[in-house]
Amino acid sequence: MQIDKPSFPISFTRKQADALVKERVNAKGWTRHKVLRVKYIYHPYILFNFHGFRKSEEEKGEGVKDEIQEKMALDALNDEFSDMASNLSDKKSIENQVIKDDETEALNPLISEEEAKELLPLKLSAKFDIPRSNVFITGMRLVYAPEWKYIVEVDIKTYDFTIDAVNGGLEGDEKIPVREKSWNEVTRETITELQNPGAWVKYSAATVDDIASMFGGTEETAPEKTTVATTGKKSLLKELSTNTRTQIIVLSIIAVIVILLFYFGPK
Repeated sequence: MQIDKPSFPISFTRKQADALVKERVNAKGWTRHKVLRVKYIYHPYILFNFHGFRKSEEEKGEGVKDEIQEKMALDALNDEFSDMASNLSDKKSIENQVIKDDETEALNPLISEEEAKELLPLKLSAKFDIPRSNVFITGMRLVYAPEWKYIVEVDIKTYDFTIDAVNGGLEGDEKIPVREKSWNEVTRETITELQNPGAWVKYSAATVDDIASMFGGTEETAPEKTTVATTGKKSLLKELSTNTRTQIIVLSIIAVIVILLFYFGPK
């Protein structure tokens, strides 16, 4: 099969795409995921240059510039603007591609360039809140962009990822919920970090600052001081009951004190 429109070359490999998926999943706190399916497709987009302004020359004040200039992309499958594909405008397209792999698919556009000429002024007018007569479009062209389509399983649920195979942009990970780390995980990480003396300085300073902020200022009247102290104690207790890292630091300090007393205390 031959693609009848120019397409961009693939420069972001499957290996890089796999690594990017793993990175994004891990960034949400999940250590495990399963790739259920990967498909390589050519996706049709309509690239164009948009120039618009919100006011006429007569309405503008002196020295006022209210112009908009952007390179944009319209998804030719669902008539939605694509931030990811808009970055393709600066890339040079190549000749029509011939698909030889059965796992690769070129999707047929549902919106033609002629239809886009009628549709874009309306959509841009609404998007940027400007009169339709102040919308100007140049350099319109329909092109194909190679993309990796992933279906990934995370915590029993499945998610769709789209990775731009030209620039390496990824969409879809925003749907994955952030996983809060367990007490054991935070404990292991903190203990590992505390093996570095520099981490003690960092955590100690942060803990002191947190406690100081809980008790507030020092230049207060006697009744206010009592209120601040009471509030500070409650805040400290809340911090100790909810902040795992603070708990670990406090327990570590207590452990060090106990060890010092055991070895160097009165016999």
